[in-house]
Amino acid sequence: MNTIIDYFDPKVSIDANLAILDRYISIEQEYDEKTRMLREIDYIDDLIDEAREFGDEETVKELSNELKKLKAMLKSFEEKSRKKKIKSKKKRTIAVKALPIFKAELPALRSYQREALDAWLREKRGIIVLPPGSGKTLIGIYAVRSLERNTLIVVPTIELLRQWLKELRKYFADVGVFYGGQKDIGKITVITYASLTRHSGLIYYFDLVVFDEIHHLAAPKYSTILEKLNGKPVLGLTSTPEREDNRHLSLISRIPVVYRRTFADLKMWLSSIEVIPVKVKLTNDEARVLKKIESKIGYVSSLLYGFEDEEEDYREILKVLMNLSTIKRLFLSEAESKIAKAVELVQRMSDDRVLVFTESIKSCEEIAKRLRKLGVNAQPYHSLHRVPLRLWGIDYNVLVSVRCLDEGLNVPSCKCGILVSSSKSMRQLTQRLGRLLRPYQGRKAVLYTLYSTLDEWRIVTRLRALAFKR
Repeated sequence: MNTIIDYFDPKVSIDANLAILDRYISIEQEYDEKTRMLREIDYIDDLIDEAREFGDEETVKELSNELKKLKAMLKSFEEKSRKKKIKSKKKRTIAVKALPIFKAELPALRSYQREALDAWLREKRGIIVLPPGSGKTLIGIYAVRSLERNTLIVVPTIELLRQWLKELRKYFADVGVFYGGQKDIGKITVITYASLTRHSGLIYYFDLVVFDEIHHLAAPKYSTILEKLNGKPVLGLTSTPEREDNRHLSLISRIPVVYRRTFADLKMWLSSIEVIPVKVKLTNDEARVLKKIESKIGYVSSLLYGFEDEEEDYREILKVLMNLSTIKRLFLSEAESKIAKAVELVQRMSDDRVLVFTESIKSCEEIAKRLRKLGVNAQPYHSLHRVPLRLWGIDYNVLVSVRCLDEGLNVPSCKCGILVSSSKSMRQLTQRLGRLLRPYQGRKAVLYTLYSTLDEWRIVTRLRALAFKR
């Protein structure tokens, strides 16, 4: 059976025109020049949202300029079209086909994965909290298979979207993707949070919604999504549902945590880890700059005591304080003393894979550059430079990362890491620890943590608590 919708527009009238049935649905469309530009604008919007998530203002600025140019081209095109009275007569077709959904059997679940799935299936609504590397994606796929309903899977980044697509297409025959330049709706469809915000009506046509990294859903900009979930089966997956702004409290009140396990709970499944602190003495000049930054932080912090946290002035002062904290973290990431120590540590290692965490693109590039000069195969990995992770340990041994690996991405097994600099965020520390604590019986991982200040020593204690405390 085929259904024809003559004027279907995925950007404007998705709620009115898209009818997803219980069968497989694919979209076959011819796009005119205007729609092509709209798709590109949508795609760049996704990239900007993703760059903002990683705090990459340089990329945001660069993409925003491209977006401005593209919108100007669109405006010019529309003006010319009006003058020439051009009317597009392209037809949009939705072909509804009955196709088999299952392609292959799923791999067996571990005991804790089965417990988590069973806990969710009892209510078919809730959040599963498990450490990075413990197989949350597989649990999500089992949930989809168990309910056998039209499913929308929501992810925060394009990298995660591609990762989910790759895994889903191993086991299901009709997996679509809806973001930026692609609008291919399937019985199972993967979409980014940003795209779903712009097309939130899509939720009404799916019977199950899976949110990967569900803590993002608590952000104010995604409130329209949350409001449309009443009565639907919802599965949330995350390693750290708690947010520093406490917005997770509202989220959890509507979608409760139904299963939670820590690194320590899963120690029989994960490799053990030793967190080794490495003291780095700053130069006199570095210490002087750091003292200046810390004095400013101290002064701005003292201003907060004069206001209530609901007041506008309080929020403005808090923003300044957060900016100063970021400056301090970036400075410690780029300090010559720390970069030199990181390079020295890597040279001592003989592992096939070494993972170096830092906080800025500048320090990431500098560490990789120095290692290559010393004959070490090292590659930077950040928002402006991606390398194939599958070649890590083959074409190159050392991966120097900013924040792109901090959330969700599947990373090859690695047992040696160096933390040059980090925030004290429990989410970031959990994700970075999870890069090393992968399922691997009998293996011990090591994380060298560089510290120069008392604040950075607290990072050491938090990492140890995350790894061992129940």
